[in-house]
Amino acid sequence: MELSELRSQVDHDRQRAKDIDVANAVLTKTFNEREEELCLKLDKMAADFEADYETMRNQLDDASREKAELEHKLDIALRERAEIEHQFIMLEASKVSIEENADRILERDNMLSSEYDKLQVELKHATRELCERQDENNQLTKRLASIKQEIERLAQDNAALVESVKFTTEKMKSPEISHKKRKVFGFGNF
Repeated sequence: MELSELRSQVDHDRQRAKDIDVANAVLTKTFNEREEELCLKLDKMAADFEADYETMRNQLDDASREKAELEHKLDIALRERAEIEHQFIMLEASKVSIEENADRILERDNMLSSEYDKLQVELKHATRELCERQDENNQLTKRLASIKQEIERLAQDNAALVESVKFTTEKMKSPEISHKKRKVFGFGNF
């Protein structure tokens, strides 16, 4: 071989190496941009979910505390009512005590019954609210499962994209690739 042929071959090989480097840079940039975009989406979804989950958990905790307080008040009211009923029986034994204390006991009993009824209503409301919070928690759990599936799908897409970049890079380095094939991949000007 002559020196000019060798120089021509070296120039040709250098040009091919530049073409491959440019193609690799374009593919790497595209891959990095897509990966960054997907990471931002995932971060936003995770942050939104975590905020929603924290809010629901706090509301559920508040409702549970409220229910416990109402149950405690209900227990106190029931004990007071039992105590009043006991006092009423004792007062019945003495007509004088019954006459002096009957109005007061009846009034207190009515007040406790009214308070008991109110506490029952509040307990029902708190129980219903707790059920709603549990439903919301179930919905968030389903949403988390959906997000996890989306993350798996995005990871698979990412892996496929990495494989595609590797394959294209290897193909572009191959000496058999023709100018026509480079045009198909968008590198026809190189």
